[in-house]
Amino acid sequence: MRIRFIFQSFFHTIMAEESSRKFLDDNFLVNYVLRYLFQEDKTIRDPIHGDVILNRAEVSVINSPIFLRLRKIRCLGPAYLVFPGAEHSRFQHSIGTLYIADKILDSINKNPYPCIRIDDFYCRMIIRLLALVHDLPNIAFSHTLEKEGNLYEPQWEFKEFVTRIVDNLIECLYERALRSFNEEDERIRRILRDLNIDEKEIDEYIKENIIDEYIKEIQLLKEERKERVAKYASRLIVSDLLRIISKTVSNKMKEVILKEAERVAKDIRGQDIKRRFPKKLMRAAAMIVMNTICSDLLDYIKRDLYFCGIEGDYDDFFLRYAVIVPLNQNKEVVRLNKRGKPTEKVEECVLAYRITKPITGEVKTKVLSSILNLLDLRCDLAEIVHFHPAKLSLSAMIIEAVNFALQDKEKGGIMKGILKEKVMNMGDSELLYFLLNDKEVPEPSKRIASYYEKRKIYKRIPLFEWNELMGSPSYEYKEGKTVLNILRNPKHRYNIEVRLSNWSQHYGFDKFREGDILIYVPPHAKRLYKELETYIYIDKSPLVDRPYCITLLELAGVERGGERLLEPISKAVRIRKEELLHRYGLLWKSYVLVNPDIFLSLDSKERGELEKLLKALLRNLLLPPIILKRRDISPDATLKHLKSLLTPELPGKLANDTEEFEKNVKAKVSELSHKIESKDSTLVWNWVDRGEMKLSV
Repeated sequence: MRIRFIFQSFFHTIMAEESSRKFLDDNFLVNYVLRYLFQEDKTIRDPIHGDVILNRAEVSVINSPIFLRLRKIRCLGPAYLVFPGAEHSRFQHSIGTLYIADKILDSINKNPYPCIRIDDFYCRMIIRLLALVHDLPNIAFSHTLEKEGNLYEPQWEFKEFVTRIVDNLIECLYERALRSFNEEDERIRRILRDLNIDEKEIDEYIKENIIDEYIKEIQLLKEERKERVAKYASRLIVSDLLRIISKTVSNKMKEVILKEAERVAKDIRGQDIKRRFPKKLMRAAAMIVMNTICSDLLDYIKRDLYFCGIEGDYDDFFLRYAVIVPLNQNKEVVRLNKRGKPTEKVEECVLAYRITKPITGEVKTKVLSSILNLLDLRCDLAEIVHFHPAKLSLSAMIIEAVNFALQDKEKGGIMKGILKEKVMNMGDSELLYFLLNDKEVPEPSKRIASYYEKRKIYKRIPLFEWNELMGSPSYEYKEGKTVLNILRNPKHRYNIEVRLSNWSQHYGFDKFREGDILIYVPPHAKRLYKELETYIYIDKSPLVDRPYCITLLELAGVERGGERLLEPISKAVRIRKEELLHRYGLLWKSYVLVNPDIFLSLDSKERGELEKLLKALLRNLLLPPIILKRRDISPDATLKHLKSLLTPELPGKLANDTEEFEKNVKAKVSELSHKIESKDSTLVWNWVDRGEMKLSV
């Protein structure tokens, strides 16, 4: 009886469901393993949220080497050199995200009004696990190198890393699942030993004395069957995770992740593992963890403010009104196969926040206000921390230290493979140590990294502001490309930085070497306010003809003459949206950065000349390739056209090069004029070096 009592609490749910069976089939054993994996196991004390309870599957993932690596990756990258407390890691943030995701699930399931609930035990555990692993693909200096520097694909877009993560997750879950049999077996055998039963007689004793047939069969399962069931359970969990993650990535990467899910879903006997997570809830599950107002955002706002020593917090009152609803009440999402024919109909659901009372239709202004105040707080955090001028300079330094190694003409090919492996395995400090000490790293990268380590911050020269860059047609590079596209491209940015250093030597600033002039261009400003894509749910009521599930951006665009209820809400959201866009537009700035030793060695007049020179050279360098039709090609006409495009005021030696430049242009036009035969021929001019241009037919 004592032995049976030990197992009673664990088996009572399964036995109630499976009481009609006379033997243990694989489905029963998979349920047994899943319940074992999802049992509470440990409690972690978090400085932000307090006690966080973890189950066995989560503990096994946390203890895996690929997850422990997150301890070495800081959430805010170089910000710790500006805010000394900002040493918190992706490891802490991942656990906090799990806690918030569980809190959102509680709110959804406790909602008193009719909505779709996620009360299935398996689905809830999968969402918790998704929250825990959502940052696993982060590399060293994560968002600094990925989003700011554009050197690597961000998170789940990093194809090579995703495959490695998937295999590691399967392995750690499989090992813990296999222990579900061995641990219980060891427990019962230990009790029998305590009862002074001989070791040789234990198996026979189990057969004869354990009354419960299920427990008896589990203890006497063959190892081969245990392994098969453990593999099935671990692959089932990971394949469902991948299918949900596919809802958050680009279309190109979505295919890769779904193929990876298919690979994982192949059982060891070659049979497909059937998904257990409902399709219609996958997008909603992804939204609970990632994108818009989600557990990821809610944790990092609290955590970043706390560790940066900034007073402020949000009111999570709106979480009580979190609901899961169909995206469109009257329309189903139709999926097409490769031939374009419909294959199945899925009513997709999304996470939304209810802002009205279902019966009366009264607007709950406090819910809407708390959501909009959260967006303001997110903008405050960006202004104080993410866009701090010194932090941006440090970001540019670590980005270009890596970029110079990647683009180096002699060792760039070797370094690309080495660095890709390093950023996947190392933490921030380890990557910095590698850049400082490895023999293969080129000298400019080592020099920039040494300045970063000593906190000798490069001096900033403002280049473009967002309104200037986006508002002027003169910054269109060529069809389909803008100046922003060019400067965000690591290879183009490296070439421009090298040319600026060389040209500066030519125009009197002979101390400059490669790596002494850097360029920093943040991501597109639209990425800064993705939270405006949060869904708002408005119930059908006497004031509204039908239920609405629309984003804040869509709500801000509702014009007059629509629903009576929507117009005042739309006006409030529109005003706040315009304020946010204006604030984010002011935050966005790009810079040219100069070696601090050289910059500080110049007097104020020389600094002014250097600033003017770099801006002029860079703007001329970013001119589009100049295409001249045959009728315009003559030395004088070509020279006149080029002069109209060049920046008129250039300081120092450049002003004295006018005659030399004119001679070069006329000589090159005359040299190639005999090659122009047809009326449709064109000459294409491209900038190459020291203000000279390359002419081609």
